[in-house]
Parts: sequence; C-alpha cells; structure tokens
Amino acid sequence: MTTKLHTCSICEDPIPVEWNGWALGHNAAPVNDGRCCEACNDFVVIPTRLKLITTRAETRFAPDWNEHCPE
Repeated sequence: MTTKLHTCSICEDPIPVEWNGWALGHNAAPVNDGRCCEACNDFVVIPTRLKLITTRAETRFAPDWNEHCPE
C-alpha cells in the first residue's frame, strides 16, 4: 500500500506518516487553514495559539480605564 505524502501548509515540506499510520499531520489553525508537520505544529502553531489565548485574556480582563477617568 502506497501512502501519498501530504505537504505542510507552513514550511511546504512533506508531512511524514506517524508510527500509527496517521498521515494528515496537524491542524495548522490559526496560522492558516491547512495541515502542518509536527515541527511547524510545535514551533509555529502552538506558540501562536498560546499568544492568542494570552492576548485575549489580557484584553478581556483588563480594566477599561476610560470608564474611571473624568473627561
């Protein structure tokens, strides 16, 4: 059985088949709408997701100083 290698949507290298036969790589969102290799998942996608989480948390919980400042 021949498995067609998919291409990483971030680095454009082939996505290797995992030991369990999985050949589709990882979800590349929010970097793009494609699939990515394990290296891009570890070093690009996950840090981007964490950055978005921390940025949204800071925005969500930051006080609105304009409410407390007289005009």
